[in-house]
Amino acid sequence: MATRSRHKTAHVLDLFADENPNPSLRLYLDLVAVAGARLQGVDDNTPAGVVAHLAALARDNQITMSALARSSGVSRPLLSTLFNDPDPNPSLTTIDRIVTALDAGPGFALVSAEGEADDEEAEDEEAEDEEEAEDEEAEDEEAEDEEEADEEEAEDEEAEDEEEAEDEEEADEEEADDADDADADDADDDDADDDADDADDAKDREAEDQEEANRVQVQALQAQNTSLQRQMEAKTEGVWGKVATAFAAGAAIGAGIAAIILKPPPKGPHNG
Repeated sequence: MATRSRHKTAHVLDLFADENPNPSLRLYLDLVAVAGARLQGVDDNTPAGVVAHLAALARDNQITMSALARSSGVSRPLLSTLFNDPDPNPSLTTIDRIVTALDAGPGFALVSAEGEADDEEAEDEEAEDEEEAEDEEAEDEEAEDEEEADEEEAEDEEAEDEEEAEDEEEADEEEADDADDADADDADDDDADDDADDADDAKDREAEDQEEANRVQVQALQAQNTSLQRQMEAKTEGVWGKVATAFAAGAAIGAGIAAIILKPPPKGPHNG
């Protein structure tokens, strides 16, 4: 016990050999800890912890320093020094008197430290389990947040794809409409060109027909003049009569031909 408590062997042996031992509180608590025990009502089994617990009991019970000195037999200056010392180490007899005066004996009974150690270990394990559960819950929440973020991102991408598809479809429809309009315009232009060509052809044919009619009329007049000339030659006697008749006939023919040739053709895109 001396070795494990880090106290001198002779000191410990003298303590156990004394009929009325009065060790210091630190030595007593160290030996109690080595023996596997502890004070029941004290959380911190150190001299400072024991003194602090006694001061708290006096304060909670509204016991003044003077009253505690009278009831415990410990002088007031010693009590004041004890309660204000950051590292106290009173004798076990002094502590025993204060415990008796405060009627706090049950809280200073010795109990096995193993049960408490098991309780502390159980509490530590429970705390670890709770911490692990909290960590797992936090991880689950983080995973849910990431999943929600992925779903939102997927929905946004899907919406963008749908919007792009709609835009492309609208663009294709507009392009198709423009192509149809262009084809319609081209068809209208072709129809207009065809109509213009047909009109030009009709006018050309009309002009050709007019020229053919003029030619036929000229031939008819020439034939008529020839017949007249012959008739005049048959009726007119003498050379000068024939000359006069031919001259008159020639003049008539020339006038008819000139009238036909000088007649203005119908107006059109080719001869307007």
